[in-house]
Amino acid sequence: MKLIKKFLSFSIGGWLGAVVGLVTIPLMTRLFTPEEFGKASMFALALNVLMLFVTFGIDQAFVRFFYEENTKKLLIKCLQLTFIVYLCSVVIIYCFKIQISEYLFGYYDLKIIAFLSAASFLYVLNNYAISVLRMKQMSWQYSIAQFGLRIFELIFIVLFFYLLGKDYSTIVYAKIATMLFVTILAMILSKSIWVDKSSLTPTINSSRKDIVKYSYPLAITSILTWLLQSVDKISIKQWSSYKELGIYMAAFRIMAIMDILGSSFSVYWTPLALERFINKTPAENNEFYKQANALVSVVMLIATTIIIMFKDVVVLLLGHNYRNVSSIMPLLVFMPLMYIVSETTVIGINFHKKVRWHLLISGSVLVVSVASNAVLVPHLGSKGAAMSIAIAYVCYFILRTHISLKYYKVNYLLQKFYVAAFVLFLYALYSAFFSWNYLNVLFGIGVILMMLQLYSSIIKSSVKLLLQKK
Repeated sequence: MKLIKKFLSFSIGGWLGAVVGLVTIPLMTRLFTPEEFGKASMFALALNVLMLFVTFGIDQAFVRFFYEENTKKLLIKCLQLTFIVYLCSVVIIYCFKIQISEYLFGYYDLKIIAFLSAASFLYVLNNYAISVLRMKQMSWQYSIAQFGLRIFELIFIVLFFYLLGKDYSTIVYAKIATMLFVTILAMILSKSIWVDKSSLTPTINSSRKDIVKYSYPLAITSILTWLLQSVDKISIKQWSSYKELGIYMAAFRIMAIMDILGSSFSVYWTPLALERFINKTPAENNEFYKQANALVSVVMLIATTIIIMFKDVVVLLLGHNYRNVSSIMPLLVFMPLMYIVSETTVIGINFHKKVRWHLLISGSVLVVSVASNAVLVPHLGSKGAAMSIAIAYVCYFILRTHISLKYYKVNYLLQKFYVAAFVLFLYALYSAFFSWNYLNVLFGIGVILMMLQLYSSIIKSSVKLLLQKK
């Protein structure tokens, strides 16, 4: 029961944010045209790219060394390294400001470049403040910060819409203002940790060289992962229009609501799994990891099936110009599904610090994604991009899982998962190419019953184990 309460306290902010998101997404699709929505998504894409270089994987090193070193000393070292990279990155984007602006928006605007610099600075501070809350398992404070991301976004979108109108810059201003307020909030909530002088006595005193050595393969991996997540959008922009990109991004916004369950679990799972690995014996841990994976797998499989079943109902929330989202959603669900489940199976790579494997995994999956997008997008448009995402993330799961098993053996019942995922993929293909009908619902019910049958022998034991004290 202690674990369930802790998970709920971590995820409550996300779920409240999902409720706000159900208001925000329909509002945005009615206030902004797909063209303007597509332009705003290009700013977000550029910001994500910049953050990959700015963080340079140092934030992930901060998480990995958190339980082994004095919190404040580690935080200072990581912030110093990150801000050195930030300053270098800002110099570079100002050197290429004209090219960057014209590629993103079709014209030069120094204001947008300045906002990219300011937003990345805020994202750095926010990233570390949120990480402190997460790793210290300050669950309620973490939930407050996560809820703030959603509620401030809604408030600022409405405010700036009335001040600036229907231009895409309204969404950009709202994003920056939201990050400013949430960063301040997160730092206030974690204030006691930032000024703490009596943090836990370190068992390791890692140098800046140690941090960089651990982080740089992760930085390269993050860039490859970004490319993986962006190939579909770049392909649509290259071979289609901002309108098509806007519709595609609207589908991603809907999937972001589904990500709340996964991100809440990942935020909770990473420190828990790492702490157990350090403090518990393999015999104590193996069954726990197996049961946790099984429970996450069945929950995510059933959740994605339900989303596919009711895809047309969800799309009714959007404006008339976004109705085509219903043919994209069924295939996009494989991105959060495969990523979230793989978070429970990739532990062998992370525990044993074999981070270079992430380079091979991301690079291999990127090749698959580029090839499938090149084949499918010219013929199927955004639907082809969604299909490419599904194929790429299935490969992503397979590589992460089986390489991890080389270093940490756990019986994840993979045969059951692969059978369920294959049937779900067939269902998603059917739903993507055929309009909603009663056969669609019957097919979905059948898929859910099959999944429950596959996992029937372990659902009870998984729940029982996770209800026990840590």
